[in-house]
Amino acid sequence: GTVVFCIPLISRARATDWARVCHLVDATIRSIIAQTDPAWRIILVGSDAPTLTAPIDDRYEFIATTRDLGDGSLRGRQADAGYKRNLAERYARARGAGFIFFCDSDDLVSRHLVAAIREANHPYGCILGRGYIIDAEQARIAPLPLKNDVLSLDEQSASCAAFNTLARESIVASDVNRFGHVRFREALYR
Repeated sequence: GTVVFCIPLISRARATDWARVCHLVDATIRSIIAQTDPAWRIILVGSDAPTLTAPIDDRYEFIATTRDLGDGSLRGRQADAGYKRNLAERYARARGAGFIFFCDSDDLVSRHLVAAIREANHPYGCILGRGYIIDAEQARIAPLPLKNDVLSLDEQSASCAAFNTLARESIVASDVNRFGHVRFREALYR
C-alpha cells in the first residue's frame, strides 16, 4: 500500500524564524519526493501553509487547522505536534493509506525508505533501527544510536516507525519491535 508521511508543522506565530521553518520543511518534502518508489503521499498539518520550492504534486496535501496548542513550553509544543499528527493520521486512514510514517518537519528520509517499507510489507509495520542526526549549523553528522548509547533510534526519535493501517488501530511501536523488522533494516541500508 501507499506510505503516507504525516508531518506536523509549528505555527508562524510560534516560530522564531518562519523562513527557516519553511526551508527545513521544504528539505523534508524534497527528501520524500526523491523516493525510489513513488507510492507515497504527504499530509502536512499546520496553522499556516509554508512557502515551498519543492515540486509538489497531488500526492502532497496541506491540512489547515486553527487549533494551536503550543504555548512555548516543551509540553505545549509536544501537545501541539501530537494533535497535528493525530489529525494527519485520521486523514491518511480516510484516504486509504497502507502505512503511516510520522515525520517531523525538519527530518530528511532515505530515498529508499518507501521501497523498504513496502518490500517488508509487515502486517504490523516497521521500525528503523538506526539513522543519523545532522547538526546543519555545526556541519556535523553522527549515526544513531550513538556508539556508546544505551537508547536505540526508536527510543530517541519519533520519526522511526511505519505503521500498517490494516493492523489494529491501537498498535504501538513496541508491538512492531516485538514482531521483528530485520528485513526492513537490511533493505533500507543496502
